[in-house]
Amino acid sequence: MNRRVFLQTTASGFFAAPAVMSRVLQESAAPVMPGGVQVGDVTPTRAMLWSAVDRPARMMVEIS
Repeated sequence: MNRRVFLQTTASGFFAAPAVMSRVLQESAAPVMPGGVQVGDVTPTRAMLWSAVDRPARMMVEIS
């Protein structure tokens, strides 16, 4: 490894670290759902979904 490769590798890691840390902090700030997501009253055309979290939050649901 020469000096140029070392500096390029070090610089790319230095500039990538803030992006990685912000993602880690965002994930740790996510609401906690101790009971998970509950499902009930399922019919061929609908289902009731609910959950409880430790603070106000928005639940994004993908149905497939």
